Parts: sequence; structure tokens; C-alpha cells
Amino acid sequence: MKNLRLRSLLIAATCTLWGLNAFAQTTWNGSVDTDWDTPGNWSAGVPGPTDDVTIPNTANKPVIGALTAAVAKSVKIMVATAQLTINSTASLSINGSGSAVFALENLGTLDNSGTIKIGDVSPVANRGIVHRNGGTLNNKPGGLIQIDQTSAAEAFYSTGIVNNEGNIQIGGNVAVVGHGIRIEGNTFNNKPDGSIKIDRASVHGIDLAATTTTTPAPVLNNEGSIQIGSQANVTGLGIVVRAGCTVNNKPGGSVTIDRTGVHGIEVTGASAALNNEALIQIGTKANVAGSAIVNRSGCIFDNKVGGDIRINQVNGSIYNNGTFSNKALITIDNDTRKAQDGIFNEVSGNFTNNATGIISIQKTWGNGIWNNFGSVTNAGKITIRDIYNNFSGDYSTGILSYGTFSSISGAEIHLDLVGGGIISISSFTNAGIIRMGENAPLSAMGILNLQAGGVFNNNAGGDISIKQAAKDAIQNDALSSFFNNACAQLTIFGSVNNSSIFTNAGLFRVNGTAKAHTNTALTNNGVIEYVQGAIVIPNVTNNDVVVKSITGECTVPNILEIGGANSFTIGTTWYADPALTLPAGTYNQATNTFSFNQTVEGTYTFYFAVSDGVNGCTRTVSIRINYDDITPPTIACPATQSIGTTLGQCTGIATFATPTGADNCALANPPVAQVGGPASGSSFPKGITTVTFRATDAAGLTKTCTFRVIVSDTEVPTFTSCAGSQTVNTTTNTCASAPLTYPTPTATDNCGTVTVTRIGGPASGSTFPTGNTTVTWRAIDGAGRSSTCAFVVTVTDNLPPSIVCPQNIVQNNPANACNTPVVYPTPTATDNCGVNAMFLSIGLASGSMFPVGTSSVIWQANDVNGLSATCSFWVTVTCGLARPNPAADRAPDGSAPIGGSAVRRYALSPNPATETVNIAWEGSTPIQVAIFDAQGRLVWAQNTVGEAQMLRVEVSDWAAGVYWVSLREKETVVTKRLVVGD
Repeated sequence: MKNLRLRSLLIAATCTLWGLNAFAQTTWNGSVDTDWDTPGNWSAGVPGPTDDVTIPNTANKPVIGALTAAVAKSVKIMVATAQLTINSTASLSINGSGSAVFALENLGTLDNSGTIKIGDVSPVANRGIVHRNGGTLNNKPGGLIQIDQTSAAEAFYSTGIVNNEGNIQIGGNVAVVGHGIRIEGNTFNNKPDGSIKIDRASVHGIDLAATTTTTPAPVLNNEGSIQIGSQANVTGLGIVVRAGCTVNNKPGGSVTIDRTGVHGIEVTGASAALNNEALIQIGTKANVAGSAIVNRSGCIFDNKVGGDIRINQVNGSIYNNGTFSNKALITIDNDTRKAQDGIFNEVSGNFTNNATGIISIQKTWGNGIWNNFGSVTNAGKITIRDIYNNFSGDYSTGILSYGTFSSISGAEIHLDLVGGGIISISSFTNAGIIRMGENAPLSAMGILNLQAGGVFNNNAGGDISIKQAAKDAIQNDALSSFFNNACAQLTIFGSVNNSSIFTNAGLFRVNGTAKAHTNTALTNNGVIEYVQGAIVIPNVTNNDVVVKSITGECTVPNILEIGGANSFTIGTTWYADPALTLPAGTYNQATNTFSFNQTVEGTYTFYFAVSDGVNGCTRTVSIRINYDDITPPTIACPATQSIGTTLGQCTGIATFATPTGADNCALANPPVAQVGGPASGSSFPKGITTVTFRATDAAGLTKTCTFRVIVSDTEVPTFTSCAGSQTVNTTTNTCASAPLTYPTPTATDNCGTVTVTRIGGPASGSTFPTGNTTVTWRAIDGAGRSSTCAFVVTVTDNLPPSIVCPQNIVQNNPANACNTPVVYPTPTATDNCGVNAMFLSIGLASGSMFPVGTSSVIWQANDVNGLSATCSFWVTVTCGLARPNPAADRAPDGSAPIGGSAVRRYALSPNPATETVNIAWEGSTPIQVAIFDAQGRLVWAQNTVGEAQMLRVEVSDWAAGVYWVSLREKETVVTKRLVVGD
């Protein structure tokens, strides 16, 4: 190996000579060995920077060895059998090639493990690398190809086979004119470790273009990394795939395109194809001025399984007018909101999102997907979010379809933060899942079936849910048709605005909405379910089943609206969970009634199965039932109970049975609890106590009943002391006792305080009248019950009256008549209590005809208390006889002596008399008995003989009045008054 310092001097000298000469040329002959740096291997010595180098087919193939820094003005590998090898740490620098030649032209084999730099010092007037005629270019691991300052159509041109396992950098330092890489034939393989970086290209980054002179057609296989515009702008397209050309981004591959002046990738021309199984990133670091991907008519873009397309900061996302198939991931997230549409599918476009395909679109300003009279088939998942038009200041449409749009079974579409969810003016068919406003609202309607001829079919298996739509959930314009077909499901959380044909044959679930529906005619041949208090759609012709929220008690009648043509079978068991595992009640389709298992009232959502026997599908339907048990239970209490207090207590013991409750719902005998008053068997206080029982049914409704326990104080107060009876005498000159004192009685009661009151008789310290005076005291308890105690004060009048008679009277009858009237003054009487009566006890009254002889007159005074006193005097009548002296012989009892004996006392009985009067006396001597009337006339007389001592006189026919009965024995006369009554 030559001395490097000598080599540098030679290069400097050569440069000086190059400045003097137009060009120089040297050809490889390999006559010595394979070493590029051996002068003998060249026709004109080791190439310098001014040499155009040609390498023909020789036995010894040139090798630029390790640490060799080869230079040339141009290098041409002449034929297919020629070969150039650049080893690791070696380099080849080509600068200043003229317009008539290419900087590096390969028609044979180029193996690079070192560094190839083209235009790193000075521009080249033509292309950087031209690789053609079936040649092979192997940029091996560690190899670097760096192309700058080219001046022709492309920096790297290939119609041969390229295997890149190293790095290819085009325009990384200085701009290149034309394309970065143009492939016109054969296969360009960017191997797993390969890296291609293209910047500053004045046209496209990579251009695949088949010509009639190159076969086979160009193919770009990428398993490594391709970066276009990562550092500086590429004026044209990032990658263009022309007619008949193919790009395969294979597993492990990565394509990153930024800063292009037009589109990121364009597939154009018949049979042009791009197959992606790896990562494609467009505009993720810097803006792409055109669309991210353009797939034109007749072209194929196939994002295969494993493919991952990421689009950001572009002016347009995906334009398709050919066949576009996505089996993997496409993410469109336009931070700059410059792209109008996420996917624009033109008239001839056939866009298919396969079952494994996932498309995520957000932050475009026009539409998420605009199907402009093309055909879109979705079998995978499409998510469209945040489509906001900065120009109008509102959100734009999620999917705008003028052509045919079909989302088949198993497919999903998710739309959030858009204006209208889906606007269709042609044919839109769904058999998959569509979710709108699930995570964020829509600023307009959910589905707009626009203009005449629009047909929207939600077919069997289709499941559409529309939430948070600021306008109508579904707007079906005039002459358009909307069909929710058999075994399909449509759920809206908003209003229906229908002015054309709207038919439901599947499950149509209408949730709550604040906006009323506008509907001219909707035909229900399926199930309409109103949930969450939804507003009912007017003008519905119901042929099958309508489910609405309802309020009812334990058994709800007419719970569903059943049409006359109903062909659905409704499950007999309803459940509390959507999985239909927790039974909640029983439905009877024959009677259209539902009976709760629920025991607590409230609002419940229950679930049940509805089977479409004709079309062979079953749906789970929900119903909101306000279980409002408004009928409280019943309960009947015992009758009012009256009891007396327990002896010695102010309470009474009451016993009673607990009432039984009854209810119309759930519990035949709802529990009953005592909530007021003492328990049965307890002591109840005196008075009225209310006992309350409450029955509570399963819904919490209650009913109370009450009864009273009346405890009466049946025990009267008890006197513990009461003064005893006593007897006293009247005091002198009064008819009453002396002042008498006695203690106030005391009493107790079983119920507390007792009031003791004197209710009869004088107070203590008073004087008491004669006779018996009862002093009575009453004890009254709080219940008004009373008892009395009494004692008697007996005042005895022991002072008899005082009576004074006139003096004895002697009246001589000068006419010698035997009888004569005698008048004498009435005696006088006094008494301390008053004289009750004074009467003539014995003898004749004053003015009577007194018989001759001495008559005894006795007066008696009785006081009011029955005490008596008498006084007497004599009346002597003479008939010419000497005046006798009766006082000399007066007996002690006042009777007069008669012949040595006396008329004893005598008595009249009865007196007064009405029939007979008996006259009885003492003694046995003869007696003359005479009876005079009040005028002194004799009305009856009889003499007795023997020892008769009693006479009976019949007086029944006598006139009523006073009579005088006189007994005479010899000279002695005793007279008594007799009263004869009627």
C-alpha cells in the first residue's frame, strides 16, 4: 500500500493538472492484482480527481482496499461481467464529472462496504449513479453512498438490481437536480439494515417508472429505512410509483416522508402498485405540501397485514381513484389541520378497509372520509375524530358519501367531534357497528340521508348508536329511504327528523332527548324501545312491538304496545341485568302483563328477550319501570280497652294482640311493629294512652292504626285520720254547745295528691246546735274519685223549760149552782232552746164550766228538744158551802184527796182518737166519768162500780174537736183533754 502522505501529494498535483487539462482518462486492466491503488493496474496510473475511470471485465476485479481514499472524476463499470469492490473503511470520492458522463455508472457489479461520495466537493454535471442493463449494486452493511450536487434528471438512476444493506444519502448536504432515485427497471432492494435518506431533490424523492426498453418492470422492496425530506425539502413527490411499477414495503421496513413540495406517495398509471407490510410515515416531522398518498385510477395500493401508515402535517391525506386496500393500520392525525379530507375516494376509486384494517382519522378540516361517487367497503375498524374546519369555525362531516358505502358484518365505524356523522346522497349499507358521539359530541346531525334517491340500509347484524348529536340523530330527507332492517339494531340519543320513508323491522332504541321528533310517517315492523324517558316519536304505525317507560305497581297491565301484526315472541322471564341472569319478574304475553319480583319501590331497568321467529334473531330489550307502589298496606288494631288501676298503684296492666297487616304487593303479611305506647303486658299510666302499630310493605309504604288504653282510677282516696263522734251539753242560756275544736282529717291516694275538703257541718272551733250534727269531710284525688269521712257531734239539751201557773182559784157560786165557768190566765213558759208547746195537761180550760168542788188544773210546757216541765193550780167551786181548803190535803202529784183515798193517775188513749178512746185509771173506788165538749156540755157520762179500771168510749160519730174527760171520786175531780179527729 502506498504511503498516504505521498498519495495526498499526488492528488494535489493531479488537481493542479486537472485545472490545466479538460479531462483525463484511465482504464483498469488489473495486470498486477486487484488493488485499486496499484498504478500498474491502470492504463494511466491510479485515478486522480480529474480522471474518468472505466472498468472493463478483467480477471482481476478492482478492489478499493481498507483505508484507501480513491478519487475520480467519473467511474464507469463497463459491462455486466465487470465489477468494482469497495471494502470497509475504504472510500471513493467522485466530483466534477461532466455532462457527457455519469458520475458513477454501473453496468456490472458494484459491491460497496465502504464509502461512495458523489458531489461532496464539487458538482457533477450529470447524474450521480446510473445503474443499468441488469447490473448489480450491492451496498453492503456498513456501506455508505452519499450523493450531492448532481445536475441531471436524477441523482441515482437504476434499471438493474440494487441490494442496499448500508446507507444511501442523497442531497443530505447539497441539493441534487431531479429525482433522488429513479428506478426504471429491475428490483431495488432496501434490505433490513438498509437506510435511504433523500433530501434537497428538485423533483421527486424516489420515482419508479417503467419504460418499454427496460425489463423487468421496476420494483422497490423495502425492508429497511427510507427517509425522504427528513432534513430538507424535496420539491416534488416523496415516492412516485408509475404504471407497471411496484413498491413493496415489507415487514421491518420503514418509509418516512416529510417536506415534499407535492405528495408524499403517488401511485399513478395502469397496474402501478404499492404494497405495504411495514411502517409508512408521511408528514410526521414536517409538512408535506400535497397529499400524503395519491392512488390514481388503475393503480393498486395495498396496506397489507402488518402495515402501519401514519400521516400528519399534510395538505391532503389519502386520495384514491384506484384500488386501495387496507388490511392493517392507517393513522391520519393532521396536527396542522391543513389536509381537507382524511380519505378522498374519487369516482373510480374502490377503497376497501379489510377485516384486519384499522383506520384512524383526526384533525382534517374537510371530511373524515369523502367518498366522491366511488365505492367504499369497510370490513375493519374506522375511527374518525376532531374534524374541524378552521375556516367556518365549526366541525365538518365524519363520512360524506356521494357513492356507494358499505360497512359489512364485523366492521366498526366510530365518529366523534365531527359535524354531521354520516351524510349520504346515494347508497349507504351497514351490517357492522357504527358509533357516533360515544366519546365526544357531534355539532350537527348523526345521519343525514340527503336528497332524492338516498337509501340507507342498516341490515341484519348492523348496530348503529348515535349519541350527543347537537341536531337530529337521524335526518331522512324527502324522497330518501331509511331502513332499519330485520335483525339490525339502531340506537339514538336524539331526535328523528323524517319526511320520507322510514321503516323499522329490527330493534330501534330511542333514548332520552330534549328535542321533539319530526316525523311524517314511520312504520314499525320490529321493536321500538323507548328508554330513559325518551320523547315518543309521533305518527308511528305500529305493527309489532313498542316498549315505553311505564309506571305501575306489583302487576303492570298493558305494559307493552303490541301491534295487530306482531310476529315477535317476548320472553316470559324479565331480568335485572343485560346478561339475563338475574330474574326480576314474569311477563304474560297473552295478557300483556308483568309481575314484579322486586320488593323495593323505585325506578328499575329490566331486560328481556324478543325473538324474531321469522328472521331467526333474538334481541335483548330494556324497559324502564317506575315501580311505584302507591297502595299502602292495611292494618286493623284492637278496640279501645278500658281498665282500672291496680290496687295500690296508679297504673293498670293491659294486654293485647299484635295486629296483622296485609298488602297488595309482594308481601302477603307485611311486618308490623309497635311504634307507640307501652308493650302488651306493661303497666299503663292513669288516663288515656294511645298505642300505635305500623305495617310496612316491601315498597316502604306504611299504614298505622291506633287504639286507646283508658286506665281509670277506680280506687278512692283513703282517710288515714278522722275525728270521732262526741256528745256535749248545751251551755247555759244558749241552745248550743260551747266552741268545739277537732283535728282536720288526713287522706292518701294511689295516684298521688289528695285534696281534703269539709263539705258538711261547722268548722272546728264553732259552736254546735242541739241534736246530732254530722261533720263530713271529702277527699278528692286527681281522677275526681272521692271518699268521705264523718263524725257526729251530739249536743244534748239538758235544761228543761220553765213554766209558771196562776195562783189557786176559789170561786163561790152564790146561786148555789153545781157548775160555774171559771176564767184563769194562761201560764207562762221559757226555755234556753225555745218552747215548742204549752198545753193544758189536766183539768179544764179557762172559761170552762168547772164543777162544784176542787178541780186540779195542770199545764205542761215542752221545749224544742223534748224536755218538759209542769205547773198546777186548784180551782175550787163552792155551791153555798164553806170554802174548802184543798191545799191542806194535796197529794205530791197534785191529785186531791178523796175520802182518805185518791184518784190515781189516769190516761186517755189514743189521744187524739178517731174511733174509740180508752180511759184507764188507778184505784178501785167507784168513779163517775163525764165527758164535756168544748162548750162545757155533757156528751157522755158513766159511773163505775167494783174494781173496773178502764172504760172504752166510742167516738167515731163525734164531731171533731176538743173534749174534756172528768173523773170524779167523791169531792175530787180530775180532768184531761181529749182530741177527737176526723
